[in-house]
Amino acid sequence: MKFLQSNHVETPKWLKIIENSSEESSMTRNRALAIRMSFEKFKVKEISLICNVTIGTIYVWFNKWEQEGFDSLLVAPGQGRRVIIEPHEYDEVFEIVDKNPTQLKSALSEIQQKLGKKISIYTLKGIVRKKKTWRRLRKSLKDKRNEEQFKKVKEEIERLKEEEKNGLIDLWYFDESGFSLVPEVPYAWQDKGAQICLPSSRSKRINVLGFINKNSDLTPFVFESSITSEVVVACFDSFVESITKQTIVIIDNASIHHSELFNSKIGEWEANNLFLLYLPKYSPELNKIEILWKHIKYYWLTFDAYKSFNSLREKLNEVLCNIGRKYRINFS
Repeated sequence: MKFLQSNHVETPKWLKIIENSSEESSMTRNRALAIRMSFEKFKVKEISLICNVTIGTIYVWFNKWEQEGFDSLLVAPGQGRRVIIEPHEYDEVFEIVDKNPTQLKSALSEIQQKLGKKISIYTLKGIVRKKKTWRRLRKSLKDKRNEEQFKKVKEEIERLKEEEKNGLIDLWYFDESGFSLVPEVPYAWQDKGAQICLPSSRSKRINVLGFINKNSDLTPFVFESSITSEVVVACFDSFVESITKQTIVIIDNASIHHSELFNSKIGEWEANNLFLLYLPKYSPELNKIEILWKHIKYYWLTFDAYKSFNSLREKLNEVLCNIGRKYRINFS
């Protein structure tokens, strides 16, 4: 691996000044960045990706730096890579990339076929970065749901929020979630050249059933057994004893929430001022408690929680006991 060596203690500082100078051309600034990164032991491949040039170009810059020093950063008029894809062709390139946005290489042949121009993956990345960013995709169920029902229930929830604000009702959200030693994989800041590995193993499952309101008041029920209709009914029977006014519980359409036993209890709960509002299928964003599960799994359960089942149980219990205090969500 080739790394450049600074022959003067001030050299990296001057390169940094050139990088940030608005008076220098973008190519001069880019070359200064590449040289300084080599001083800092960045790999050539990493430098080429950041500077958006080929590895061969990086080596040319390095050789010129060793021969000419700072003079090698200067760009003569007309010098530099010839523009292959013109700006007016960018939209067509973006349309091609959109067909398979996870694999840029698949777009190269179609670009050559349609535009008659052969470009490298590095050139394509440079064009794509003008409009797009590389980030994780999101799962979505929107195409499966009934939009009319979704809109109707969403409007009903907004109306209920106003009634709650006026002190007429209490509004709660109910759901179940499971936790095991197979963690959700979050983004994290990691040292370059290294990777944080999360412990992961098969284990029993800790099931949490919970009621939460806009103030992050949480009533959780924790089980290390399977969730059955009897378990869900027992949770509602316990919760109904704590309500003090007409209470609406927003709940999803899971089959367990429509079981014969569950349905047989609805009249009894309504007689005690607890009413259910069922969400349309595939509408998790309308159930605010989904945000709670996400925060617990991605943010509040630390890496060491997954060392053992006891660690997971203890950390999960600590989080659940401190929702609304140490751990708080703004349900805006």
